[in-house]
Amino acid sequence: MKSMLFLLIALVSLNTSFSQKYKSHYDNGQLKEKGKLKDGKKVGIWEAFHENSELFSFGEYVYGLKMGEWIYNSAAGHKDSIVNYASGKKNGSWISFYSNESMKDSGGYKFSDDKIGVWKSFFENGNLKLVGEYSILGN
Repeated sequence: MKSMLFLLIALVSLNTSFSQKYKSHYDNGQLKEKGKLKDGKKVGIWEAFHENSELFSFGEYVYGLKMGEWIYNSAAGHKDSIVNYASGKKNGSWISFYSNESMKDSGGYKFSDDKIGVWKSFFENGNLKLVGEYSILGN
């Protein structure tokens, strides 16, 4: 367990060492995104913003690919979804939310944009609306 933790820390350190800070802006001057680049690829923690300055997304890149948990927010400022990635592809749990931040949908992906396994949809009051299952062959 300790060796796995050490390896993870070493990979993150290598991923962000010798990187340069990067920022881009909308035409109106508002910050669009910020993070670090290494060899022209996004690395480390990145934040993207809506044009109204509200946080749009927050997550980590490893050598230009999205990794781990990413949080997406609406322009109104509420949490919109939580998506997990591995090697830049959706992998693992995916949850979306209503504007009151109650759960809207939940399910999973396996290294693709295709849904897999049990997916649930909920009414805004939290009551279960629908349950479906997706196979590896698609919807």
